Amino acid sequence: MSQPDGAGASGDDGMNLFRVFRTFWILLVAVCFSLDSASIAQPAANDPATPPSEASLTVTGRGEIFARPDRAVVRVGVDVQAKEAVAAQTDANQRMQKILKDLKTLGIPDRFLATRSIELFPMTASVPESEAIEVRGYRATQIVEVTVDRVEMTGKVLDSAFKSGANRFEGVSFGLENDLPQRREALRLAVAEAAAKAETIVSALGGRLVSITEVSEEGSGVEQPMPMARGRIMAMADTAVQPGEARVTAGVRVVYSIIPGPQKGPSGAEPAASPKSQSQPR
Repeated sequence: MSQPDGAGASGDDGMNLFRVFRTFWILLVAVCFSLDSASIAQPAANDPATPPSEASLTVTGRGEIFARPDRAVVRVGVDVQAKEAVAAQTDANQRMQKILKDLKTLGIPDRFLATRSIELFPMTASVPESEAIEVRGYRATQIVEVTVDRVEMTGKVLDSAFKSGANRFEGVSFGLENDLPQRREALRLAVAEAAAKAETIVSALGGRLVSITEVSEEGSGVEQPMPMARGRIMAMADTAVQPGEARVTAGVRVVYSIIPGPQKGPSGAEPAASPKSQSQPR
C-alpha cells in the first residue's frame, strides 16, 4: 500500500538530520582527543619535568711545590789595573789561570767552567786647564762561570777562587738540574684545586657536573732562591752558603659543562610547579 507523499518527505528529512548530528559528534570527539594529545606531548616550558639545559662553568687552579736546589752557578773573576795594556792583561791572565787550576783541584770538571767575559779598556782623565784627554792606565777584567752540581761545595768554590786571586764577585744563583718531577706535581695539585672549586660551586647551586669541555695550562714556572749579591771582593774566607728553596708553580684553567639546579625565587624558595593540563568535561 503506498504512503502519502508527505510522509515520505518527512522520513527523508529525519534521516538527513540524524546524519548531520552524527557527523558533528564525530568531529567534536576528534577535536577533543587532539587537544588532549597535544597537552600530553608538549608539556609547558615551566613544567618541572622538563630536563634543564646545560651551562658552562670556568674555574682556575694553582699548585706549588718547594724543593731544595741541587745546583749552583758561581760567577767570579779578576779586575786589575796597570800602566801598560800588556801588563794589565798579563796580570789578569795569570790570576785567572791559577783560579781555574785550583777549582779543578776541587774536582770541578772542565765542562763546568766557562769564561763569560774578557775586557781590556783604557782609564782616561781630563787634563787640567785643557780639553785634552790622557790615558793614565789600563784595566783588565775576566769573569768565569762555575757550575757546582753539589750545592754543599759552593762555599768551598768561592773560598778557593778568592784565595787564588779572584777579586770580583758577580753572584751566585741556585736552581734545579731537572725540575720536571716538581712541575708535574705542581700541575697535579693545580688540577685537583680546580676540580674541588668546580664541585663546591655546582654543589652550592644544587646542580651537577657533566663533562670537561676545555683545559689549558697557564702561569707555570720556577722561582729560584734570591741570588747572592755581586760586587768587588778583596778577601773572603770560610764562606757559608744557604741555598734556600726553589718554588715551582703551575696553573690550569678548566671549563666544565654543568646542569644547574632548580632556580630559586626571591624568597629563596623553589618556584611552584605548573599545574598539569586537564581535559575539560564534555
